[in-house]
Amino acid sequence: MIVKCPNCPAQLKLDDGIENNLKNLPVGKTIKIQCGNCKETFSLSETVVAGGGQGAFEKDARRKAPQLAVRPPGAPSLDWLTRGVVDEDKNIDGVPRALVLFPDIKEKKELIKSVEDLGYQVEEAVSVEEALSVMYFASYSLVFMHTDYEKGDLENSQFHNYMCSLPMSRRRNIFYVLVGDNCTTMYDLEALTLSVNLTVNSREVKYISILLRKAIPEYEELFGAWMEELRLAGK
Repeated sequence: MIVKCPNCPAQLKLDDGIENNLKNLPVGKTIKIQCGNCKETFSLSETVVAGGGQGAFEKDARRKAPQLAVRPPGAPSLDWLTRGVVDEDKNIDGVPRALVLFPDIKEKKELIKSVEDLGYQVEEAVSVEEALSVMYFASYSLVFMHTDYEKGDLENSQFHNYMCSLPMSRRRNIFYVLVGDNCTTMYDLEALTLSVNLTVNSREVKYISILLRKAIPEYEELFGAWMEELRLAGK
């Protein structure tokens, strides 16, 4: 199901989990989602499913929108209360998020521990489909992908190609790290060729904390002022 963000021109594809939550919502209740394009949140109600998606959502939004300059946020969904689930929204305000896309190898635990020690909230995606879904709705400061995360070579990687196709207004805010047995650690030319911010050989994952402490400040020193100018210009 596809709905249009009321805050920007983006059209968002709802995943099965959100659609199921909508179907089970009590009458008059809403859930909130975040637009992957403008990062604004907005509310959806059960009428989106019952009325056939986009058209019903737009009519419902127009009917319910108060005539105020600033719209107050909708009431939070309490569906987790009856199910006893408290971890559906894992985002913690003010804590940067990192996404780790690794096969089940020993280096994954090393990486996660090191990144958490740096103050990041680490999340994983067990499949490419899940990874693409969470990237669509969430904002990550760091993304790590191992070259063995998907079958086949990097050129045919769904996730890597997705990252390469992101609009620069979003891509420049993500520090994308590629890890692999054939990667050369801190080799800028290789990183540039592969359209990533940093390459790390699997053997050097244990040093990821030191590598990030060096690479991220260098990236911000080189592009920080330019990125701030673009942000102020609304680009």
